[in-house]
Amino acid sequence: MRSEDLTAVHQPHDAFFRFVFSDPANAAGALRAVLPPELVRQLDWSTMEHEPGSFVDEELRALHTDLLFRIQGLGASSLLYVLFEHQSTVDRLLPVRLFRYVAAVKGKFLRGSAADADVPLVIPVVLYAGPQPWTAPTELSALYALAPSVREALGALVPRFDFLVDDLTRLDEAKLATQTCSAMARLGLQALAEVARHGDSERTEAAILRWGESMYEVLTAPNGHAGLVALVRYLLYTTEVKRAALERAFARLGPRLEEVMKSTGERIEEAAEARGEARGEARGEARGEARGRAELLLKLLQLKFGPLPPNVAEQVRAAELPTLDRWAEAVLSSTSLEETLR
Repeated sequence: MRSEDLTAVHQPHDAFFRFVFSDPANAAGALRAVLPPELVRQLDWSTMEHEPGSFVDEELRALHTDLLFRIQGLGASSLLYVLFEHQSTVDRLLPVRLFRYVAAVKGKFLRGSAADADVPLVIPVVLYAGPQPWTAPTELSALYALAPSVREALGALVPRFDFLVDDLTRLDEAKLATQTCSAMARLGLQALAEVARHGDSERTEAAILRWGESMYEVLTAPNGHAGLVALVRYLLYTTEVKRAALERAFARLGPRLEEVMKSTGERIEEAAEARGEARGEARGEARGEARGRAELLLKLLQLKFGPLPPNVAEQVRAAELPTLDRWAEAVLSSTSLEETLR
């Protein structure tokens, strides 16, 4: 994705995530920090490739972004697939959604295969950049409303389906500087975390000054100029920072970075003009999130209770997030549609 395409999706956060981490060289650094250390040592990271396409449901694609990578190192013919997902809100039902994505990945690669074909191993990894720490379950089994005695009796029959969360609210920039990752990956993680935590002009300007070394590394790397333009556009879309403040910060970092701002002035002006529109969309994020969860809940209701009356679909789509969360918990243990939606 080129930097000028950052407005091509509903969420500028997802667009920036995709711009940075669709490059395997950038994604590898982020994944090494969250995958189990022994697995990191066994994988051949030089073989890492980005698989094109998306496994996010069509109705949720405006709200979520996924990337799929394949890596060798588990054996002579074994491949590991890592599903890398960006999340900016705490979503209790995320295990259900990820379960569906992983099933879609396996279905794609097994379609047309021989009966004795190996099933691909897929590890879901969520990069979470939100204002508050991640508090939702990281395994599907936690969503089942089971009495302790029943859970114990079922044992391994209750599917766990764990996934990994890299929570950027806990990002330590000093520790990040010591990790093995590209400068663009480091800058991307810092920017996503900073925007989620703060976003006001003064703190954003201070953050840019802290990132000076990383920005110089990016500038000297292949496609580095586009990376810095993407960063600037992202900050303009998602924070309160003004162009003058960006120019002031870049100027303090030296003439080469100052020139980046000057040479991309027209693009920055376009981003600044579009910022009002982007923020208008951002004000609708809560409702957009509710629509996505409503569609997922409707699918769960249909799977459990069969075809739904039209008034039920209207009721679910009109509900607010707290109500949708309550119904989502109820659908796992209720025995009737009426009991679920009461």
